Amino acid sequence: MVAPYDITVILPTQNSAVMYKGLTRSDPALLYPDVAAAERTATISGTAPPASGSATVVFFASSGRYALGGGRADATTGQYAFAVRWHGSYDTDAGQLYLLRWTTDPTGLPASYNGYASKPLTISAGGDFSGNDFAAAELTDPPEQSISGAITVPASYTLNVRQFYIGFGHLGLSWEEKNALSNAFTYTVPDLSGVAFAVAAEAVDGSSRLSSFFKGGISGNTSNVSVPLAAAPQLASPASGASGVDTTIPFSWTQGQGTGVNLFEAWPGNSTSPTYFVFTTGDDAKIPDLAAEGMGLPAGASYSWHVHRLFPVASVDDAAGEGFRRFLIDLDGGDVGWTVSERFGFTTKAAAGAVAAFATASGAAAAGGAQHRGLVMRAAILAGPR
Repeated sequence: MVAPYDITVILPTQNSAVMYKGLTRSDPALLYPDVAAAERTATISGTAPPASGSATVVFFASSGRYALGGGRADATTGQYAFAVRWHGSYDTDAGQLYLLRWTTDPTGLPASYNGYASKPLTISAGGDFSGNDFAAAELTDPPEQSISGAITVPASYTLNVRQFYIGFGHLGLSWEEKNALSNAFTYTVPDLSGVAFAVAAEAVDGSSRLSSFFKGGISGNTSNVSVPLAAAPQLASPASGASGVDTTIPFSWTQGQGTGVNLFEAWPGNSTSPTYFVFTTGDDAKIPDLAAEGMGLPAGASYSWHVHRLFPVASVDDAAGEGFRRFLIDLDGGDVGWTVSERFGFTTKAAAGAVAAFATASGAAAAGGAQHRGLVMRAAILAGPR
């Protein structure tokens, strides 16, 4: 049994630090909040059978990796072309090239599906892979199924976004409905082997706290799907607009709903000061004192802070495991909830003889949290044309 310990990862290139509080595992895999390798690209082009009145999308998904890209085929000529992008040390990537065609209802959501095909394709960095044509005989007409259910919204929250996904492994297509009026939903889906579906939702309250949940692994013809949104954490102290804050001051909050782990974040009002993250299951955190490591909290600086909550995550040990990244971003990574508190501002302790800057007032959680949304809402390979 390993005694509880804290560990901090310092990332000079990102000018940020990530602390994990209360770890007990002996083999932590720590989250790197950025890509670690240069972007690589390849281009894929070809034709699909023209189909006036239908939307035809062709997309590439790698096998077990994260090379992805897609585009819409011209309804008149059938021509398509798109770039595939990935980060990594590998130059060659094997995967599948998919085609999916559908008609839309008056809201822009799929009403029926009238074309599907897939074939293997291996791409390499810098390559131009033209001539990937789909013949009419290659397309099948998948039967339609449906999925339906309801979103549970916490008291005082208002549903503002709903998303529908068609998942091909850990990648897929998505459609977004903003300002959805009803908590109930029904989506028409294609009956395709190996394809699963997902529904995600997002709600906000009057203090701009955010709640979202991704419900994955839904099979066709499933009813009574539940998408449970949870109340977000509520900040307590220091109060918004506080001054004289340093690394000895605890930041505290009321825990949000859901069994999960909290991610405290403090970020600067400029592009030169460091950002700090702390993973904890507790309801308080301090900004780590990293002055000796060259990433100390600057004096007299304007900062903001808020708290994310991710669930179901049983412990900080689970957040420091190999599966945590997949849990955050893969379409087939299981159900995941994510909430964000409101945002408070503060000013750090001034240097001796200096006058502190004016602290940032409280504001929308989305202002600081938007950069993380794709991690938890699981941005798809491309949004379905509306």
